[in-house]
Amino acid sequence: MAREAARPAKRPRGSPGLWEHPTRWLLLLGAILAAGWGIRATYLAADPPDRLSWSQGPFTDGAVVLHDARNKILYGEWIVDYTKDLYLFPLSNILTYPVYLAAGVGRWQAAFPNTVLGALSLLLMGLGLARAFGRKLGVLWVLLGAFSYFLIMFQRIPLAEPAMIFLLVVSFYFFATAKGARGLAAAGFFAMAAPLFGKAHAYYFPVVLLLALRLAGGGGKEGERPSLRPPLLGMGAALLLWLGLLFLPHAGHIWSHVAHESYRKHVGGTFGFAKEILQNAISMGTYTRLFQNAPFVCSLGFLSIAGILARGRRAIRDTEPVLLLLSLWAVIGWFALALVRMPAPRYLTALYFPLLGLAVVAIGTLREGKPLSWRPPRTAGGRLLFALLLFFAVYQPLSSIGTPMLAKLKNSSWGLGIYTLFVQEEQFSELILFCSVLSILVVLFVFGWLLARGGDKPIRLPLGARSGAGLVLLLVAASLLVDAVHWYAWASRRTYYLQDASRDLDDWLGPNARLIGSYAPTLGLDNKLKVFAYFGEIGETDVFRKHEITHAVVVSQGDHAEVKGNYPEIFEKWQMVLSYPIRSRYSDTIAIFRIPSEVNGERIHDYEPGLFERAVDVAKERRWQEALDLLLRFLGESPENADGHYLVGFMYNELGHREEAIRSIQRAIELRDQRPYYYFKLGEIYADLGRTGEARRALEIASRLNPRDRDVKEALGSMGRGAH
Repeated sequence: MAREAARPAKRPRGSPGLWEHPTRWLLLLGAILAAGWGIRATYLAADPPDRLSWSQGPFTDGAVVLHDARNKILYGEWIVDYTKDLYLFPLSNILTYPVYLAAGVGRWQAAFPNTVLGALSLLLMGLGLARAFGRKLGVLWVLLGAFSYFLIMFQRIPLAEPAMIFLLVVSFYFFATAKGARGLAAAGFFAMAAPLFGKAHAYYFPVVLLLALRLAGGGGKEGERPSLRPPLLGMGAALLLWLGLLFLPHAGHIWSHVAHESYRKHVGGTFGFAKEILQNAISMGTYTRLFQNAPFVCSLGFLSIAGILARGRRAIRDTEPVLLLLSLWAVIGWFALALVRMPAPRYLTALYFPLLGLAVVAIGTLREGKPLSWRPPRTAGGRLLFALLLFFAVYQPLSSIGTPMLAKLKNSSWGLGIYTLFVQEEQFSELILFCSVLSILVVLFVFGWLLARGGDKPIRLPLGARSGAGLVLLLVAASLLVDAVHWYAWASRRTYYLQDASRDLDDWLGPNARLIGSYAPTLGLDNKLKVFAYFGEIGETDVFRKHEITHAVVVSQGDHAEVKGNYPEIFEKWQMVLSYPIRSRYSDTIAIFRIPSEVNGERIHDYEPGLFERAVDVAKERRWQEALDLLLRFLGESPENADGHYLVGFMYNELGHREEAIRSIQRAIELRDQRPYYYFKLGEIYADLGRTGEARRALEIASRLNPRDRDVKEALGSMGRGAH
């Protein structure tokens, strides 16, 4: 059912154009993919964008997912502690292991497999769409996907989603190109493999595949409905393989994880769960920033769904099966993810694929210059479904773009009255409700207009070839421009805080340290320290003593609460060794706390602090000269440790040796030029010496590196100039 582009009228015989030639269009496709992969593979060791997600997942979860592959390289065994994600994300670990084996354990090595999986997913999705809708639309999908900021960011972080999506796309490819039972069986196999070997969040896709085949009317030979037997056999084969390799040998761990993620996380009983699902379904596009990152693609995709699924059974049966699969993938996937407590943005990358596919098909209709035609649903059920889908299609971009704008009114003199009207006086309890009311008004307006013009009369919008091509060019250019602006904003201010801290940990703590915490695995990617994920496995109550933990990594209030609530005796006695910067939504610093060696008469560990920690302990007692002596000995062993030079400068400053302090801190900046507290201290010293210009420059750099630091802003303000 592919619709190949029409051949130009005056082309001589024997000289096929780009789209008719069997290989030229593939060369174009390959060039786009190479460029897209290159962007994904650039700056692989850099930190994720701080606003990429509301959760810490992009900073923490990837290293946890691949923790067992790291174990295999460093210790010779896949499983050495309570982290057993090999059984939950087997494909990610298996693909990362040979990269670690060839290039060593490291941050870019952990991310590299996902860049390849991302490029392969783009390729297979594009080829599937090319088979169904023509080569031009297949290449256009790859172009928009290759340079999508939303996809780029999540396909360059070591998470489990790219492996899951790859399996989903393989299933889609076999579905789109199937000519018989074997193709559908392969589609079924990979549809089931995605949640079992990729990530469980794809659990809905087997249903999507079977429902698309069930509803399709023209997918089989001579117009017969395709048989469900081949895909069911494929799904059964994948399930049997998973049962034999993973579930039966490790059922306890898998069940515990699934139970925790599926229902134990939810609160409030049945009513609370239902309310949570409804909130997620309505607002998921907002708090995941999906529509803000890709407004044109997502809006066009959801509007296409509203037009496809609300047309009645007969019209649905006449729909191109691939188009039907894309629609069901987006809708069923959306509500399936709404069942997850607080869906993270990375979950929605799987839905971006069908949304972009639907948008590209709509763009293809515009490009052809044919009159746009659509018949409103005739039945009550169809009209209700259309109303719901239209509300959803209007609400998502409105809430994503409108909610932040309304929130900013609070801080503006001209907008405060509007903010007060809608928020502070509680005419609407939330801005979300305000956007919902506006969306309902739009739906009522549309239905009123449809009734006024005759109910189910077809709607036709004449569109010439030139106008259609111009509109397509505008949409594509606008989408790519939004992606380019997002990517450049991140790349121009990217940081390497996690990599720098991870590389310094060996010097700071010594090789016998054992770290625990949500950030511990990611801080172990660039060294060989023993690290433990989060604060024990589910239900663990004695993780510190059991695993002889020496240090805890603390970033958010949740980390503090975890230790304070479950281990109050440790919380009261632990000592902060050091802190260093990070740019995330939750915190500006990562802190390392040393665990007491003994609590309530029980030995926890036999760790002895090294020179660096001893120097920090002495400095806390304001014994500056003794701390300086220890730090100078430490730098004799680790001359490239930036924090060592910084603390030497700190001690020199406290002892009154300003010039020595400046030289030491400047050396620290040469080694690690993105730590804002280096510049802040340097600015303070310059200010004490009356070197105002140098002080201001140092403080401005500190403010740029950490715009939320109030101390820096106050220091700049005291000098007669605020931070920019």
